[in-house]
Amino acid sequence: MPRLSDLFEIPAPYDSGPPRFVMSLHKSGSTMANNLLQGVFRSNRVPFINMPTRFFNDGLKDADWSNDSSIALAVRDGIVYTGFRYLPNCLFETIRERSLAILVVRDPRDALVSAFFSFGPKGSHVLPRNSAEAAARMLESRKPHEGMTIDEWVLKRAATVRAKLEEYSTVVRNSNFRLFKYEEILFSKRAFVLDALEHLAISCEADSVDQACAKHHIIPSREDPTKHIRKALPGDHREKLQAETIDELNRQFKKTMETFGYELG
Repeated sequence: MPRLSDLFEIPAPYDSGPPRFVMSLHKSGSTMANNLLQGVFRSNRVPFINMPTRFFNDGLKDADWSNDSSIALAVRDGIVYTGFRYLPNCLFETIRERSLAILVVRDPRDALVSAFFSFGPKGSHVLPRNSAEAAARMLESRKPHEGMTIDEWVLKRAATVRAKLEEYSTVVRNSNFRLFKYEEILFSKRAFVLDALEHLAISCEADSVDQACAKHHIIPSREDPTKHIRKALPGDHREKLQAETIDELNRQFKKTMETFGYELG
């Protein structure tokens, strides 16, 4: 098997600046942020590589690549790296010490509800494109969740989400990171893109920003559990979860929600 870093053709750099990273968590605005910025990058020929999506479509589990030190060989100055839903161990030092990075977060209670509809028993999440074996494995992984209520499911997954947020909390206060909230950018996509580009020290044509924002401003008029963008609006946990479940999530996420500027309630 080739080194994972060899899977990527490294484009010419944008400039002599550091590598840039676009980061989030699953179901926390990651697809929205990536689509917006990647659309702008394409229009302006800004070089970017989406490693996690390539690995996912090829059927690699997160554990198969997140600790592979060879991946660092594909990280070069002047290139943007998108698609990261958590801090990979193999790139932790690079991201923390010699990069520019943006991080999109979401109220973890809403993120968990959204994850249930994507990864739960009847999940709508897309399957790996290039690996039938991995697609079958992903479908099989949903079977143990059959019969679980949404409250049971989110409480079971809460520790995983909290751990990823806690990992991000170790770097998010660094000056090389810029924090964005899903709830704030949902209706202010242009401001988000412009602020993200400024932080990443990337110049792009205004028209390309407007076009990307128009294309990806998708807020369903009604909820559709079969779609990736199911509902989008903040506060969904209040409608979907029992009061006891919300109280338990508030207890578990109290510290991390304070770190990222969210209020309990």
